[in-house]
Amino acid sequence: MWKGERHRTLAEAKKGKGEKRVAAQADLDALRSEPPPIASPERVVTQPTFEGLTHVFAKGQPRLGIFSVEAGQFPRGNAMNSDVRQKTLAALIDL
Repeated sequence: MWKGERHRTLAEAKKGKGEKRVAAQADLDALRSEPPPIASPERVVTQPTFEGLTHVFAKGQPRLGIFSVEAGQFPRGNAMNSDVRQKTLAALIDL
């Protein structure tokens, strides 16, 4: 909604003249800064990569649970393949 309102107000300010332009500029000034994004509803991950976890955290989720119903799912997943295993473990230990 904020982006739509800002876009509409900018368009009015660009094409308006005189009082309309001044009014559009006042509306633009009154429009507050962009609101923060809504937190992601994701709270549980089953096969996390470190990049995937940081992506979910960046979307505003302050807590995540790493759960798996199968004991071998996480160790055999993408986060633990031979190319990124050390990076994943170091990052999880750092967290």
